[in-house]
Amino acid sequence: MKRRIYLVASVVWMTFMGACSTVSLHDYHGATIRFNTPCGWIVQPLKPGPGFEHMCLLSPKNQTQRNDPGITVDYYGRFDPRFPHTQEGLAQSYLKGTHDIMDPNVRLESVGSFETRHGRLNIYRYQSDYFGDHLVVLILGARGYVHLELWARSRDQWEPFLPALEALTRSVSIEEKIYR
Repeated sequence: MKRRIYLVASVVWMTFMGACSTVSLHDYHGATIRFNTPCGWIVQPLKPGPGFEHMCLLSPKNQTQRNDPGITVDYYGRFDPRFPHTQEGLAQSYLKGTHDIMDPNVRLESVGSFETRHGRLNIYRYQSDYFGDHLVVLILGARGYVHLELWARSRDQWEPFLPALEALTRSVSIEEKIYR
């Protein structure tokens, strides 16, 4: 049995013990993002901050350390006009933001791709000693995009979670209201 969970950015923050659940994220501009959580994972809505509309964190329920690997799911309702509206353009935009805000030593490389209902999606790796080792998948919508990020300290930490990232990405659907 699948449960349907609705998380809205203004709701009190909570933790849900997801067992193969479908999660819906609603942003302030009318977009709805749906995805299936891996069985036995926790879903935690995170407080939104500047530059994004909504975010949640998924992690295996048996994790206890703050630095253990996890996957974040964001929906951004706008694009940086200085970069092309493509996966590569979004990857470069994220790299620039990471350099400007967190760590100028972060390196970017494409480490693979896989087929989804959204077409072939690239997996981008962002890595530095300070920043850690993150994998990012970007799904373009008509108005905005979904940013999935698997974060860890090293490749050894994130490698076992790669199948979960791919399964989660394959399950994402984006419904955007287009205002004319």
